[in-house]
Amino acid sequence: MRNGAAVALTVAVSRLAALPEGQFLALALLVVIETDLGRGLIAGRERIIGTVLGLMAVVVAAGLLLPLSAPLAVFAGLTLLRLFSFAAGLSTGYIVGGQVVAGSLLHHGHDWWQYAGWRTTMTLLGVLLGLLVARGVYSDRLHATWELQYHSWLVAMATALETIESAPPPEERFKELRKDRNALLHQLPALLAEQQVLHANGPSWSARVHRALDQASAVLASGRDLAPLLAAPAGELQRSLLPTSTLLAQGSLLLRALAEGTPTHRIRQELSAALTPLTQLTHSLLDQSSLAEDLYLCGRLLLLGHALLGLEDLAMPPSTNRTNPASPR
Repeated sequence: MRNGAAVALTVAVSRLAALPEGQFLALALLVVIETDLGRGLIAGRERIIGTVLGLMAVVVAAGLLLPLSAPLAVFAGLTLLRLFSFAAGLSTGYIVGGQVVAGSLLHHGHDWWQYAGWRTTMTLLGVLLGLLVARGVYSDRLHATWELQYHSWLVAMATALETIESAPPPEERFKELRKDRNALLHQLPALLAEQQVLHANGPSWSARVHRALDQASAVLASGRDLAPLLAAPAGELQRSLLPTSTLLAQGSLLLRALAEGTPTHRIRQELSAALTPLTQLTHSLLDQSSLAEDLYLCGRLLLLGHALLGLEDLAMPPSTNRTNPASPR
């Protein structure tokens, strides 16, 4: 309702002011405000760059080929646009650029400059207006949503670690955890774009977010590999020598503590204490040329422990609507 009212008002103003190609002002506004601030910024950037590249392609194609053949000019313009878009790394903006080329050269002929120029101007104004509206409407909504999803993911991994030794979870559980991780990664560019616009966090926070996801991904990979290893029959190595239960239990506690924002100092001490004898045992197995399965198991446990110790609290700004991350998603 709010977005529709903003677009309707924009259309009314553009018609009253008789703005040339004013519909593109409203379209650009709608593209930016129909999502959250971060995704709106990315969509607006794609639309602006695509429109400008389309204008550049029209200028070249019209200047060189339009007097000779309109179809040839359209073909050259679209080809140039694809080359420009590939160089600029656009993911969707080339579609808008193609509409600029086709609309200019097919429907406006030798008057293309008026259509293309006003369309570019209205698109730029619409994106800027949309960012102003979205900044006031959405603020850091994506940040709060991403934070909740990240903490829920940590809790889900904690649950997987708790049950991995007694009843190894099926592969489907880890597939779901990987899907959740990929969803977090997919939202990361929009989240960082939002934070840049709001000036809420600096580059150090962005680096910590990437590092936290890398470490949490290592925890996920270790748990996935440990599940079949712990279910398989023991080799020469006596499983009782391994601090497996301690690592899994303390790791689960650490993940929950990070999700809930509680202190983790004591848990990290317990993890470090468990890793010391495990490291010594691994070196001993290497010296004795033990079975590869035993060494692989020790290696996975070491990777799990170090990945857990590498996790840190992102220290995100407090969210106004922070909810319990352990609640069902």
